Amino acid sequence: MAERVVIIGAGPAGIAAAIQLQREGIQPTILEKNCPGGLLRSANLVENYPGFPDGIPGNELARLFVRQITDAGIEIRHEEIETLDYCSKEYIIKTDRGEFTAPIVVVASGTEPRKFPDFETIPDIENKFFREIIPIIDIENNRIAIVGSGDAAFDYALDLSGANDVTIISRGDRHKCLPLLLERAKRSSRIKILTNAKINDILPDNRGLKLICDGPDGQFEFFADKILSAIGRSPEFGFLSDNLKKNGKSLENAGVLYFIGDVANGIFRQTAISVGDGIRAAMKIGEKILERRCEL
Repeated sequence: MAERVVIIGAGPAGIAAAIQLQREGIQPTILEKNCPGGLLRSANLVENYPGFPDGIPGNELARLFVRQITDAGIEIRHEEIETLDYCSKEYIIKTDRGEFTAPIVVVASGTEPRKFPDFETIPDIENKFFREIIPIIDIENNRIAIVGSGDAAFDYALDLSGANDVTIISRGDRHKCLPLLLERAKRSSRIKILTNAKINDILPDNRGLKLICDGPDGQFEFFADKILSAIGRSPEFGFLSDNLKKNGKSLENAGVLYFIGDVANGIFRQTAISVGDGIRAAMKIGEKILERRCEL
């Protein structure tokens, strides 16, 4: 008896789940709206994934993940989820390309960046303001302001500083990133770190974007060509129906709905954790389907 399992998202969690499902004799359907690999593609260097003692660039590790799933013959369908609902023991999955059903769904949709208050809709800066690094990861000779003080902000700075001048703007005097990221940023001649700084206004200017800020010594301004916001991320499950938001826990307990990876793990957004989540979910699904088959 064929069972259809749909995985929403082709980041590390979704890819790991798909690989393990195939090993369980279950051919999954993977839906991904963007390029496979998720946020891993934007990681400067992954140093805590076993098997790579010297670390590995995130985009290279993502490429290996995608190659493995491609070599296994598992198709990734490039579709964006619009709504996910549950009715009559089946999920109704609506995407930008159509609608279909499935008895089991794995949500590995990851996270989305939080909006930067007040400034994103200022006229004339929309094409210079970014909440993800991927669109600008290959640019050169730009002045880039990164807003944030966590791992992402410093990781982005290290990635971009190879070919650009980067200024990190932190509202507090304490950095929330790993100490090793802070030390690497401090060693870079192309990264400047501003603490206790708050952006009050952003103005288009013939010299670039003029950022007007408050700092410990009063108001100051500087210029940037682009602004990258790294002020945090939130789980991406806006496509869940009200019914699923209300009854999701019971479906999880029934073994027909799984939330894995960054969408479920709060601040614990690590590739190794996501991969483990995916394999664990797939093994549970394998057990569930085996039980069904034995009952028939």
